[in-house]
Parts: sequence; C-alpha cells; structure tokens
Amino acid sequence: MMLAGYFVAILVGLIAVVAIYAALSALPNAPAYFDLMGVSPIAALVVPPLGMFIYFLTVVVTAPQTLIFALIAEFFSLRNALLHMFFGAAAAAGGFFLIWP
Repeated sequence: MMLAGYFVAILVGLIAVVAIYAALSALPNAPAYFDLMGVSPIAALVVPPLGMFIYFLTVVVTAPQTLIFALIAEFFSLRNALLHMFFGAAAAAGGFFLIWP
C-alpha cells in the first residue's frame, strides 16, 4: 500500500503543480514567466508521452530516498502518520534538490 500511495502522491503532486501554475498565470499583473510555466505543465498533461516522461523522471529522482525512508520506518516499526509525512517531505525536497540546476 505504501508503494501505491507513493505513485498516487506523485501523480497528485504533478496535477497540483499544473493547477497552481495555471491559476497564477491567470492572475492580473502576473509576471511574464508564469505565462510560459502555465502552458508547459498543461502541455505535459495533454501530451501523454511528455507527461509520462515527467512522471517517470520524478519517480527515478525520488525513489531511492523514499525506499530508504520506507525501510527505516519498517525496521523501527514507525507507524506515526506525521513521521511518514516528514519522511515524504524530506524525500520530495531531496528529489527537488537533485534536479535543481
């Protein structure tokens, strides 16, 4: 179930990014870079191969950290939901810093 939750969380996160950038680009007096960023995530959802590439890139970048945190949680029998949220946030931050230029 943890693996299914991981994949669903990535998918929901990517859809949330599309929604946030689309909303920000629609605001009056929005900076010009939101126009480009508002179109490219929507294109990633409209063109399935591009969307799947981004999805699998996200999985490849965050999977090792998530696996390590899952093994730590299982080894120490950690069942606290807040701790799992902290682990998820740490894995997401690690993936973000791996692909940040």
